[in-house]
Amino acid sequence: MLSDKRRLLNMIPKDGWFQLGFTFSAKAVAVVKSSGLPQEIKALIPDSAECVCGYGLVSEIRTGVDAVCVAELMKTKNSS
Repeated sequence: MLSDKRRLLNMIPKDGWFQLGFTFSAKAVAVVKSSGLPQEIKALIPDSAECVCGYGLVSEIRTGVDAVCVAELMKTKNSS
């Protein structure tokens, strides 16, 4: 999925659910961690070291709550 020529995420369909993979820059990670987002959303950001392309994140979307959490992260990523 692209936004303004920037890749936001990769979607991988599974049997009845799907997996998302995306990266966050150090700036976007800092914004998420200092934001008022719920802790379960912040917990999706890995504590690992940053790679060349940013912080890699993989999330399973199995419920509407999962989708809402990832949507909040995408808003943050897209605005930073």
